[in-house]
Amino acid sequence: MRLIDLLEGQDIVLDAPISSKKRLFEEIARKLGGQAGEARAIYDSLIQREKRGNTSLGNGVAIPHGQALGSPDTRVAMFRLRKGIDYESPDNIDVDTIIAMAFPRTGGAEHEEILQDAARMLRNHRIYRGLKNAKNSDEVLAILSNST
Repeated sequence: MRLIDLLEGQDIVLDAPISSKKRLFEEIARKLGGQAGEARAIYDSLIQREKRGNTSLGNGVAIPHGQALGSPDTRVAMFRLRKGIDYESPDNIDVDTIIAMAFPRTGGAEHEEILQDAARMLRNHRIYRGLKNAKNSDEVLAILSNST
């Protein structure tokens, strides 16, 4: 499965006025949480995953993710921040482009495939530049759809 198969226009937030990593994780949890209690479970899973290792890819990009969902569905959201935030990245570059994912608690290899696909796309300079310059969610989806 590919990232683009899971991302929809309403899941894309451009120029978000988020000013910290904690606030980012709260917004991710709010966006991806559907049923009662899911937002808190997602937030907690993001924090726990981050404690095991920073999810920054470097160069202003991060893929925060966690296993928190009781349902078998994976949820994805993209955030492009108005201004980069301190993400405690190994390269010390503020993060402003985020692909966030919430996976089922009992996940298989599918979530690794989706993470690898997202990382591959975000490391591609052409795709990354396109995402940074996209004016709306339709442009973001077109850029990601055209990536191979």
